[in-house]
Amino acid sequence: MFGTAAGIRGEGEKHFIIASHPDGTFTYAMACYESIYGRVESSQQIEDETVTIKVSIPSNTTGEVILSNS
Repeated sequence: MFGTAAGIRGEGEKHFIIASHPDGTFTYAMACYESIYGRVESSQQIEDETVTIKVSIPSNTTGEVILSNS
């Protein structure tokens, strides 16, 4: 669930990918990961037909958000 619903994964040094894949079961998912660089957070909420995604990554790191249309 951590890697799928929240979609947090490290990719190389100081780079994070957020690629959540909602499966239709949950309307809300939130996860955080305490990396050696700081906290990585990802949450998503589905309400009606709107998906809201919030992401936070530590300073001095990079991140990529991959959106899915499923």
